[in-house]
Amino acid sequence: MSMYYLCRSELANGDHELHAEGCTYLVDPGDCIELGEFDSCRAAMREAKQCFEQCNGCVSCCHACHTQQDILN
Repeated sequence: MSMYYLCRSELANGDHELHAEGCTYLVDPGDCIELGEFDSCRAAMREAKQCFEQCNGCVSCCHACHTQQDILN
């Protein structure tokens, strides 16, 4: 199980990014909501969607939950 965090700040495309503990891209833990421990990023993403509608997994630590929407558009 890993601890997951959700950034309160939006990215340029409006996403709130989901990170796992220890991610090098989790630059400001003070700007994050501690979601808790989960078995997978998918379980953490379900919790994240309760906080913000538009969430995306970090491409580095939550790759299975990263939609790459900004690459496709």
